[in-house]
Amino acid sequence: MKENWRTETGGLGALRAALLVPGLLFYLDAKLLFEGHVHSPGAKALLGFVLLCGFALSAAVSVVRQVFAVELYRVSTG
Repeated sequence: MKENWRTETGGLGALRAALLVPGLLFYLDAKLLFEGHVHSPGAKALLGFVLLCGFALSAAVSVVRQVFAVELYRVSTG
């Protein structure tokens, strides 16, 4: 049981690390969009789309992480 717990908490750690990707996208997009480095409307639209994809990815990873954590709790108490 303890070995399962360590393996599964490693999975939670990997999901937490996966949240770094959207965070990096947010940072880079915001830096490019709000510091005036991008001038063409097409490029701004593309970066806006990437920003929205980052939000979606962040939400999806958070949901998967929460479901995984609940399942871990159920297995450990059950």
